[in-house]
Amino acid sequence: MLYPFASLLPDRAIVLVDWYTHGEFGRGVLWAAFEDSAGSRAQVCIDNCVDSSTRGRVFDGARHPRHTDATPIELGDEIEGHVVAALSSWCDDPANWHSHGGPYWDDFKEIFIKTVLCIGSHS
Repeated sequence: MLYPFASLLPDRAIVLVDWYTHGEFGRGVLWAAFEDSAGSRAQVCIDNCVDSSTRGRVFDGARHPRHTDATPIELGDEIEGHVVAALSSWCDDPANWHSHGGPYWDDFKEIFIKTVLCIGSHS
C-alpha cells in the first residue's frame, strides 16, 4: 500500500529511482520510491515532459503525473522541499552511481540533476 509522502516517518529513504522517457533525450518523468522504518512506502514523480502543462511539478502518490492517483504538490510547499532534499542527497551519494557504472548511468545522472533543477521553473 502506498501512503502520502507527508505521512512517512522522518527516517524515510529512497529505495528506488527510475525514469520514463518522453520524446527528446533528457525529457520525461523521474520517479522515486521511498520507505520508512515502519515499512510504509510512498512514491513521487517529477514531470519534465516538454509539452506538458505540469512540467516542473512534483506529484505524490504515483510514478507518473498522468496516473489517476498522482496528486500535485503545491509549488513551494514544505513537502516539495523535503522531496528535493531527499533526491539531492541520493544524487550526491557516490554509492548510488559507482555501483552500476557505464554510459547509461552517466546519462541518467545528467537527466536526474536537470530534472530536479527544473522543479517549479516551467509552471
